Amino acid sequence: MSTNNQPLMDYIPNRHLLSLSGTPYFWNINGIRKDGDKAIVSGWALPAGGRIRSSNILIDGNKRGRVNFSENETVARLYPWWPNARMSQFSLEVSVAEFDLMAREEIVVESTSAETSDGGRRNKTAFYFRPADMQSAFPDEVISSRIGTNNPFQFSMSGLTLARQFTRVFEAATERKWTDNDMICDWGCGSGRVARHIVRDLAPHQEFIGFDIDGPAVEWATRHIAPMFRQTEMEPPLPFDAGGIDVVYAYSVFTHLTLPHIRKWVSEMARVIKKGGHFIFTILSDTALVALMPYADEALIAQFSSQGGYDIVKNAQLESINVSGDYYRNAWYTKNVIRNELQELFEVLLIEENFHFYQDVVVCRRR
Repeated sequence: MSTNNQPLMDYIPNRHLLSLSGTPYFWNINGIRKDGDKAIVSGWALPAGGRIRSSNILIDGNKRGRVNFSENETVARLYPWWPNARMSQFSLEVSVAEFDLMAREEIVVESTSAETSDGGRRNKTAFYFRPADMQSAFPDEVISSRIGTNNPFQFSMSGLTLARQFTRVFEAATERKWTDNDMICDWGCGSGRVARHIVRDLAPHQEFIGFDIDGPAVEWATRHIAPMFRQTEMEPPLPFDAGGIDVVYAYSVFTHLTLPHIRKWVSEMARVIKKGGHFIFTILSDTALVALMPYADEALIAQFSSQGGYDIVKNAQLESINVSGDYYRNAWYTKNVIRNELQELFEVLLIEENFHFYQDVVVCRRR
């Protein structure tokens, strides 16, 4: 999908030190609720091209209802380099008579440029939501806090969105169908935020297994989703036979490991994935630096770019399950470093920037 945000590349801080194919675009949906005879979709979207009121919010590919934009001071602070970021808050009201979105099985919401008559050029990131999922069970705050959200709406929407996005990049990079995978693995499954949607959509011939070091989260997923989840150790191996998996997907796992641990797990992925099978995972790279540390000291960015990594920020999210920040941390790596770590065992097919917020995605094939 093309966007109209490329000219804003000049506004990115430290852009001369970063490796970016385009200007990352960020937006989010904060909630969707029923209010009498209408549904209200609220969120924020950076103004397309940096111009006020330059964005459309589409539902299932069409403009619906009335959208109003207003000020959002938090977004202005997060993206100080984006022109008119302050005017990013939106509220979209859609009447039931026009389109009863809360009665739909699944909806897709997109932010697009309003510059063209056909609905506008689309930004890559779309969000998926199933209203009925809000009736599902959700993990308690202790478990969900370890993945950074205890909001049931965000848990549901982000999980479904990631499931759809993993499917999309797999099919785009491999020219195969997701249903061609007989055995699917979620490595770092947690409480099944993504897995619950993968499991629900399995074809009759497909099998699934999820692995995670978080015992309480695995137990919750086993009780509330399916008996397809296993607790593992922080070090390889996984409790699975060699060459038995067609595709492994992993959201925000390599974003928390040092390079020595990544090397161990790349070798383990090569053991469990069959030849010609696929490994899909997200990384914190240049996109994450733009989103999370836009005005970091230039020396830090230069060090990241020249040395290929930055992993000194400890993360306390898993300390409640006795995983210290010495093992689990926030780790940024350049795309070239990731390619080098994979090249002996995997062929990199695709690295897509801005895959899900500030995380990039890597799709590779077992040699």
